[in-house]
Amino acid sequence: MTFRSFGAFGMLSKERLFMLSAFRWAPKGFATWMFEKDQRPGMVKLRENRKYAHEVAAKLIEEKRQELKDGTSRRDVLSLLGPSCIPLMKFNMR
Repeated sequence: MTFRSFGAFGMLSKERLFMLSAFRWAPKGFATWMFEKDQRPGMVKLRENRKYAHEVAAKLIEEKRQELKDGTSRRDVLSLLGPSCIPLMKFNMR
């Protein structure tokens, strides 16, 4: 798991360390449920961005599907989605 909320010297607070340790015993899907219920402005905006990203991806895939059907395709689907400048991170919640 990657920690991004370190203090000035890379130390987690006792509260954050406790919560991260407690997730080990949380039921599967608990973190996702918390993500969906969190009403902090940053989390609300993150969920909105996720919704817009899904809409854009669905439109691009549908356009590509139509191009393939019509025989006018020049580029593959992933190149239509653009270059990947931000590496995806894996979160292992054990």
